[in-house]
Amino acid sequence: MSTVLPRVLVTRAAEDAGSLSHALGTAGFQPIEVPALMRRWLPDAVTELARDTEKADWLIVTSATTAEVIAASAPEAWPHAFVAAVGPSTERRLRILGMPVDLVPRTSTAEALVEALGAVEGLQIVYPHADLASSATAALLTQVGADVRAGVIYTNVCPPRFASDLVN
Repeated sequence: MSTVLPRVLVTRAAEDAGSLSHALGTAGFQPIEVPALMRRWLPDAVTELARDTEKADWLIVTSATTAEVIAASAPEAWPHAFVAAVGPSTERRLRILGMPVDLVPRTSTAEALVEALGAVEGLQIVYPHADLASSATAALLTQVGADVRAGVIYTNVCPPRFASDLVN
C-alpha cells in the first residue's frame, strides 16, 4: 500500500520556492509549486539611478532580489557608499554576491533601519526597490533630512499561466 503525502501549495516566486519546497518535502509533505508572483527586472532603471547618483553616501537594500538586480545590472555602482541591508536574508544575499554590508538593523522594519542609520541629514541615500515596496522607508528618510534618490528596479506581476497552472 502506497502512502499518499499531504500536498501543500507553494505560491512563492519560482526563485524563492526551492528552500520551502525542500523543507516541506523533508517534513513529509508533497510541495506543489505554482508561483503567484513573477519578477521582472528593470536593469536600465538601475543604470539610470547609478548615473544620476554617483556620489551616494548610503545604498539601502531591502530585499535579496534588489541585491541581485543591482549586482547583475550595475555591480560597480556606488563604490564609496555604505551599504545597509534591511535584514539577515538580504545581508546574506549581498555577501554571496560579493557586496559589502555595513549595517543591518536589529529588526527588519523601515523605522529600525532609519534609526540604525543615525544622523543622515544632508546625506544622499540611494533606495532602489520593487514596485510594490512600501513608501515608509523613503518617507522616513526624507523626514529626517536625507536626500533620497529612489527608483523602481523590478516589478512584480502575476505569471501569465497562473490560473491554468493552479487548476492542473
